[in-house]
Amino acid sequence: MPLSTQERLAPAREQGAFEVMFEHAGFGVAHVSLEGEWLAVNQSLCDILGYSRSRLLDKSLRDICRFDDLDAELAECRRLRSGEVASFSSEKRHLRGDGRVVWLKATVTLVREDEAGGPASYLAIVEDLTPQRKVIQTLQAASKRADEAWRESEARFRVMADHAPVMMWMAGLDKGCTDFNRGWLAFTGRTLEQEQGDGWAVGVHPADLERCIHIYSTAFDVRIPFAMEYRLRRHDGQYRWIKDTGVPRFLPDGSFVGYIGCCVDVDDQKQAELERAELSRRLMNAQEAERARIARELHDGIGQSLALLGVQLQRAGQPTSSGKTSPGIAELCGKLKDIGHQVSRLSHELHSSELEFLGLAVAVKSLGREFSEQYHVAVDVACSDLPPDLDNHVALAFLRVVQEALHNVAKHSRATHVQIELTRAGDDLALKIADNGAGFDSNLIRSAAGLGLISMRERMHLIGGEFTVATQPGAGTIVQARAPLRGVPR
Repeated sequence: MPLSTQERLAPAREQGAFEVMFEHAGFGVAHVSLEGEWLAVNQSLCDILGYSRSRLLDKSLRDICRFDDLDAELAECRRLRSGEVASFSSEKRHLRGDGRVVWLKATVTLVREDEAGGPASYLAIVEDLTPQRKVIQTLQAASKRADEAWRESEARFRVMADHAPVMMWMAGLDKGCTDFNRGWLAFTGRTLEQEQGDGWAVGVHPADLERCIHIYSTAFDVRIPFAMEYRLRRHDGQYRWIKDTGVPRFLPDGSFVGYIGCCVDVDDQKQAELERAELSRRLMNAQEAERARIARELHDGIGQSLALLGVQLQRAGQPTSSGKTSPGIAELCGKLKDIGHQVSRLSHELHSSELEFLGLAVAVKSLGREFSEQYHVAVDVACSDLPPDLDNHVALAFLRVVQEALHNVAKHSRATHVQIELTRAGDDLALKIADNGAGFDSNLIRSAAGLGLISMRERMHLIGGEFTVATQPGAGTIVQARAPLRGVPR
């Protein structure tokens, strides 16, 4: 049956519709021979590759594909021809007509031989990926620069941290410690692997561990800075007080990445605080004891002596029931003089009027003379080159050191001779008190020092001076003090 007119015109209409779609597609379309020659190209592909249609049709795939990508492109075409794949997509670099390189995505399908015996060919759909690639490359370059800057920053931080005169640590998001600087590892004597995670907690004093973990975890949960003090075991096994300060770490984008902290050994300051607290307690107790002693002397000694003297004055010269005569006026005057001496001694202990009006040398000599008379111990005092305008605080501090040292001699040393030397040494005042008494173990000076030694050391410290004690069992004791003549308050 012959074909109708409509049936005869259908292929032509289909061919015309295909040509319109081929030419006006918003992407590149190419019809390529198996040898890589262009058979047909649309305008979009010409625009992508930067050629006119006539010039592009004179080119081959080898002319526009970069040499290092060509082999991969041809290998994919061979797989397509062999039937191994039905189609393939590739992202390759190609050369534009102006010499610039563009990234193209090509989806290639094999067109089989037609019924008329025409050769097989390729149909390629081409997209320009260059803008996206540029964005990706820009982001990758920025990311690479950021990574390099971060690594460089971390390297600088590591160098700085390892040479910092403090102990430093870092912790991750799981609260486990990830890094410690050289100062921390040198202090603990442990390796980085031993300290990582929760390993560092092994060195914390058991009495401080629970409090330490509580402060750390509480701050970590709310991401706020913290500071705490705890005892950490040093490499020699000794526990030392350290002050640990930690702060949260955030990246430039604001994301939380853990904590960083630094620790300072504050054991010396801590011990000084404890010693001063103990000294304050002992000084208050000593003050109360001294008040009680003065009250007893006033009440039991001087008070009773005055009361008895008053009774005796009323009966002076009168006969008693036993027929004896009461003490006369001369005897009572002697007793009154003794009471006066007691009051004078007590007053002198509390405040030296001789120091105030006659100077340090006279006050020290008087103190040595009174001590010798009271305790029957030979005391030699040598004072030389003392300035007449000696600072009052310095003079009082040295007098109290002499007074306390003599008190210790009477109480502990069983000495028979004491030598006191007070002299000017340049811009300083130097004191030396030596006795031939029993002495004591010098190792006990710091660990079990009595209040007397502590008070002498503190008096010198307050005027910017120094205080030392040299002693051995059976070899006596030498107390030395030195301070600026004008004093340097601390």
